[in-house]
Amino acid sequence: MLDSNSLKDFFYIIRLGLGQEQILDKDTSLFKWKELYQIAKHQSLIGIFVDGIMCLSIEKRPVSNCFLEWVAIAAKIERSNLLQNKVLCEFISQCNHCGYSGLLLKGQGIAQCYPNPLRRQCGDIDLYFGPDQFEDVNKFIRTIGGKESHHENLKHSSWNYKGVEFENHRVSTTFNNKYHQNYFSGLLDESIKKPLKCNIGNSTVLKPSLRFDCIYILKHCVDHFLDQGLGLRQPMDWLQLISTNANEIDKELFVVDLKKTGLYNAAVAFAWIGVTYLGYPVEKIYIAIPEYSALGQTIFDDILVSGNFGHDDLRFPLKNRNVVINKWYGFKRALERSRRFKCIFPEEAECVTKNKIKKIMGIFRAILFSSKVE
Repeated sequence: MLDSNSLKDFFYIIRLGLGQEQILDKDTSLFKWKELYQIAKHQSLIGIFVDGIMCLSIEKRPVSNCFLEWVAIAAKIERSNLLQNKVLCEFISQCNHCGYSGLLLKGQGIAQCYPNPLRRQCGDIDLYFGPDQFEDVNKFIRTIGGKESHHENLKHSSWNYKGVEFENHRVSTTFNNKYHQNYFSGLLDESIKKPLKCNIGNSTVLKPSLRFDCIYILKHCVDHFLDQGLGLRQPMDWLQLISTNANEIDKELFVVDLKKTGLYNAAVAFAWIGVTYLGYPVEKIYIAIPEYSALGQTIFDDILVSGNFGHDDLRFPLKNRNVVINKWYGFKRALERSRRFKCIFPEEAECVTKNKIKKIMGIFRAILFSSKVE
């Protein structure tokens, strides 16, 4: 169980790193700095945590050698972002030269919403080329030296190009409810017709419309939350997107989009977390409705334990070398989570359960068939 004072201290530092907190005349000598660092590590927020500490006067910063190690880790995150930005811009330039046009999803595009984009911990690069260009882009990636890093699935193929992980998306995301899917497809069509320009380094790449991203980034958070758990970094991306672009968002239309995609409950709960713990101003995250505080607190408590995509969630067994055992534990976890948090996204939670059952049964059928063949 995390110490309540340490949590308060941690979020004070994170709010400083996000630019959502005034520097207070606060006694930091009693801060349990190593414990705060472990929380930041668990939530994949080390870069922002270090930026927050750097906002403090020198005498209020941690004095141990550990702080120098944390600064070095933050510098490594910065170098990773610089590498991703460089390779991304080079790759997009080559694609454009060969007539392929894609949209940058999530990641490096959303990073530009942060006060210090290079301190946001990066993952892979997601690009949407759509079903019509999907196979051709796969072939193109091979010709320029890309290596397939994971098996292709229905949504995307995975590649390593110049040391950077890419995903070439056939589809951006899917809703199990046909009404939600049709509505979301309309937002995607709008983004393809009117993409936005995003400046990364000295280059410009195309990304989806703000209206699309406000739904898509949230859907990505909810999918991972229901399946395996979520850290603060993912909803923070969505909150930064909304807060940074608050003046450009059509508030009434945003609420309509949330309701017509079934994401309204999740949105107000994450918004409440953002206002209550991360310091986002309520006038920018205006859907932080107090009536949803109980749901928001439940999600928040789970996020604190789950950490980044649930990788370090001690409530579930550590990864086993046996693929089948890993799949079984993943199935059990998704089943438990989709039942427990069904109120957040009822239609998708129900389908998560059905899809997981289909997938696990398929794996066991394949195992039985192979054993019979032998």
